[in-house]
Amino acid sequence: MFHKLQGVFPMEDFVLGCKFKNGAVKLYDMKPLMRDDSVFSYFKEHPDIFYQVTVSPGGYGIIWNDDLDLAAEEVWVNGWPEWDENDLVTLEVEIDAELLRQAAERLKSFNLSPEDWMVMCLEALVYPATRDKMMEILLRGQDEHAAMEQKEEP
Repeated sequence: MFHKLQGVFPMEDFVLGCKFKNGAVKLYDMKPLMRDDSVFSYFKEHPDIFYQVTVSPGGYGIIWNDDLDLAAEEVWVNGWPEWDENDLVTLEVEIDAELLRQAAERLKSFNLSPEDWMVMCLEALVYPATRDKMMEILLRGQDEHAAMEQKEEP
């Protein structure tokens, strides 16, 4: 069975947050792959390239450019936490349509859906890397909101 990716977001210290199409979210630490004899050692000299990661067409992997890619199965097998489809549950939440629209609009610049954000909220209670990424997003959003309010003042 292939585990296809739906989304990926780069985090501090060369960690990737990877969302799979089956709903699982795993963290993947790239540092073990960044040995001096590896193509991924490129990130040591060009850390900004690490943040340009995207999901490959079809969701079978992660790509940075023509030379740097990683299979979705590698992330599934060696990502953290270790779980299988039997560990996943579906959570149903009712939310006001306007609130959902506003949340989707705000999260767009972070390449996150409201569903992704809800998963991050739950993960933040357990995973420090997710909590740190959420705080970064919240602080950036707060700064953007303050800048918009200053523009509106006469």
